[in-house]
Amino acid sequence: LAGGPHAVMAAGAVLWRVLLLAQRSAEADEMLAALAHLPMSDAERTDHAAGRAYHLFFGLRRVDEAFAVLGAAKQAVGEPARRAEIDVLSCLFDVLRAAVRPALSCLGELRARSRLGARLADQASVVRGAALFHLGRLAQARAALDAAPDQPADWAEDAPWLAELRSLYRCSVALFAGRLGEATRLATEFHDHTAEPARDFALRLSCGVQAQVARLRGRVHTAARWAREGRRVHAYLPDSPFGQHLLAELAHAEALAGHRAPAVAALAEAQRCPAPAEMFLRPWVDLAAPWVCVLEGDRDRAVELVVEAGRCARENHAAGFEAFALHDAVRLGASELVVDRLHELAEVVDSELVAAFAERAAAVVLDDPDRLEAVATWFAATGADLLAAETYVQAANGHRRRGAAAGDRRLRTQAALLLDGCEGAMTPLVAGIDAPQLTPRERDIARFAAEGLSNQDIADLLVLSPRTIGNHLHHVYAKLGIGDRASLAALHLALRPRT
Repeated sequence: LAGGPHAVMAAGAVLWRVLLLAQRSAEADEMLAALAHLPMSDAERTDHAAGRAYHLFFGLRRVDEAFAVLGAAKQAVGEPARRAEIDVLSCLFDVLRAAVRPALSCLGELRARSRLGARLADQASVVRGAALFHLGRLAQARAALDAAPDQPADWAEDAPWLAELRSLYRCSVALFAGRLGEATRLATEFHDHTAEPARDFALRLSCGVQAQVARLRGRVHTAARWAREGRRVHAYLPDSPFGQHLLAELAHAEALAGHRAPAVAALAEAQRCPAPAEMFLRPWVDLAAPWVCVLEGDRDRAVELVVEAGRCARENHAAGFEAFALHDAVRLGASELVVDRLHELAEVVDSELVAAFAERAAAVVLDDPDRLEAVATWFAATGADLLAAETYVQAANGHRRRGAAAGDRRLRTQAALLLDGCEGAMTPLVAGIDAPQLTPRERDIARFAAEGLSNQDIADLLVLSPRTIGNHLHHVYAKLGIGDRASLAALHLALRPRT
């Protein structure tokens, strides 16, 4: 106790943070427990309790003890501001264990009875945004997350994990809303911000987000590459949290790419002993499992798992995740099981993407190829190329059943062109469709022609002769089974440059 108890507490406050970064939670808890008998100010007691709670919750996975420590500290401190800090941390833990309704209720009471300072208000906004996201209230979630600053100076010290969770949920909100361009930008910014050796847990989160965005866009090999990069970082500290979603994304991407062994292995590891502190990431595992079953040839079991994933999400009030799960039933040929619930979810989740899920299910049940084509075109416009290709195939099937050969051929061509950018992704709906194999030069010329440029205009852009452009277009028409520029215009979205 050289220097007195307050000096010891100050040293302990630094040490528990260092040990948190090093994932040495057992040592940290032993140290903090030894300090518990010292006299403390309310500020010291709050910090001490937060340190123990972080290590118990994340590192040692003793969730009940973490809440007990916070509860005892709240009873012992008198300052309302310090009690509010403990409440916000408790709410964060509730969100991470997927207990979002209690967290929102507590945050609402806290805002009603307390005047939070700017720092704590920022933290409460992030926690509230995370909870709202899980409920599918995406616009409100976005507003809450955007209300906090981009780079708060004191979060790394006072609230480790919170800045990274804000970035994670901003990406997730954009993804679930169907704003894939924004999600891609946010995921890249998140990764760039966290690419530091001392921020490995944040880097894992950002790699997982990158994988999720790439997979929804149909870039399955890119998604797997991001997931493997996150696992590489995770391997340095294998007992640290937030690794489950990386394994789930790896399993999901490898399954869609047709790689059985790595998909099965990653899923098995992801399903092993889920940590209570990571239950908010568990739905990503549930979304991956059916696609591994598809890869193993058991589509009936895959549909059962999809419905079960939807039920679990509904029990946890995770409306967005429920919508994603049930939409997979549409992709697996079981639209009639989920169409009504998807329309209910479209009223709950403020997302154009979820609305498209519901519309797709209804169009399949009604066997309406025109409605399916409209949904497919929306998917393609937002960048969800694999979903667009699948939906074009469903629309083409409807035309084929009606004997409309031209519509069937046109929509299968749309699907094949989109699959050309999906890095070999295969699902039951698109299996067996051959991409038209346009050369890069042919694709460029076809895209310019679809945009209305004349042969002379294209020749000037590419420094070629108009006759060469005409010859290339002749080959394009032959490969795509079409006859003129008007037909190319219908393929415009599928011909757009790949990013």
